[in-house]
Amino acid sequence: MTAAPAQAAASEDVTEFARLDCAPVIRQGHWNSVFKRYAIVRNDCGRTITASVQVSYNADPDCATIAPGATHEFRWFQTSASGYKANYTYSC
Repeated sequence: MTAAPAQAAASEDVTEFARLDCAPVIRQGHWNSVFKRYAIVRNDCGRTITASVQVSYNADPDCATIAPGATHEFRWFQTSASGYKANYTYSC
């Protein structure tokens, strides 16, 4: 069974993003148009974080560094008028 170590090594290369419950989405909505969305995240983690938000049916916005106690506004463009929201924050 020499294949098992190779499979294990390959799985170590997979990047896992950890959910950050200490950095909640505190507000979200439309920005300038129904197709432009935003979500504001507040860092309550007590340390600087690098994070993004998981967006339904869309590519997630780029990661951002957020200082303790600070907020960050993530923006993205959606391709239809409904169903696109930030579900949670995760570390990058």
